Amino acid sequence: MVDAGDFGWKSPYIAASRLEQQQRKAQLQLAAFGLVGIDGLTPGDGDLALGVPWLQHEAAANGVPLLAANLVCDGAEPFQAARLVERGGLKIVVTGILGPEETLPTGCTASPPIPALLAAITGVGPADLVVLLSAQDAALDGAVVAGVPDIDFVVNSGTGASYAEPRSLPGAALHLASGTRGKKLGVATLTLVPGADGFESDGATVELAHRLDRTRGRLETAKSQVENAKDGSARARSEKRVALFEGEVTRLESELAVVVDQQGPPRNRVQHKLWGLGVEVAD
Repeated sequence: MVDAGDFGWKSPYIAASRLEQQQRKAQLQLAAFGLVGIDGLTPGDGDLALGVPWLQHEAAANGVPLLAANLVCDGAEPFQAARLVERGGLKIVVTGILGPEETLPTGCTASPPIPALLAAITGVGPADLVVLLSAQDAALDGAVVAGVPDIDFVVNSGTGASYAEPRSLPGAALHLASGTRGKKLGVATLTLVPGADGFESDGATVELAHRLDRTRGRLETAKSQVENAKDGSARARSEKRVALFEGEVTRLESELAVVVDQQGPPRNRVQHKLWGLGVEVAD
């Protein structure tokens, strides 16, 4: 089990009047992570706002391994860069990054992620899988994976996205995200295929094509609304919708092209499900 952060607070800023209350909430969350035996957690900028020394102390008290390969605070690395765990007979490297563009506490900086990750992964030795916990903008993860081809999975928390099906990244890696505020738990079940290279998701291509068709339909509707607008204000609103859907169509077409380009050689398989953590789930 892993988590890519921003569990304790929602932004890099927190009022002094709220700090103690949020720290108490985060203590409970860290205790829960410790009870389930989490394999790695990368703090987001919201978590760091609770205080880096405080976070170090509370995580250690609950046995929660905090990971960040590219974070330096006051001249030192406050968390492990990466760790090696064994699950199901596989050696798995878990590592994490924060985005260099993030607003971090005074004295903390995030270095370029690619050199930091290359060093971190090399430092823990050979492994069967590499999982990256990314607390940066999800749009930046593709470039990181292209620069660090050993990465197999990226779990992202930086944009609050929720992917019912994993999204494809360069090198047949997969992008996972389970949303915000602990409402969902993502469960990925791997099937390793002898001689296979990289991963693909059962149903991801179908789901992506469906999203593309749906977005193209919305684009055509928005274009029709522009043509039939009754006044300048309505036309301006519809033109904004056209621009939005055109950008989304371009992004989805590019993502689908990546999936198609990677088809051919045998891939390891992934089945993915987002489980809603509602009131029916016992404490």
